[in-house]
Amino acid sequence: YADRARFPVPELILLDLKLPRLNGFEVLAWARARQDLRRLPIFVLSSSNLPEDMARAKGLGANEYFVKSTSFEDVVQHVQALVRSAPDRQA
Repeated sequence: YADRARFPVPELILLDLKLPRLNGFEVLAWARARQDLRRLPIFVLSSSNLPEDMARAKGLGANEYFVKSTSFEDVVQHVQALVRSAPDRQA
């Protein structure tokens, strides 16, 4: 993955907290410790609505934290919020 022409850095990451090997907090801390990923927007999308999880994710450098929903209307609102929050890549 060192070849950035073949494997470019993504423009943003949607990160779940519940992952099979590392949890999302560990991935978030790893990404923020890397110079090349520090400014990469990372949005947490989790089923957890615990304030301590939200605070921990924000403290580790998450740009936004969204609680997953099964409602279609809520999903549309999440996507709209992501679009509004994403940095303008046209500049």
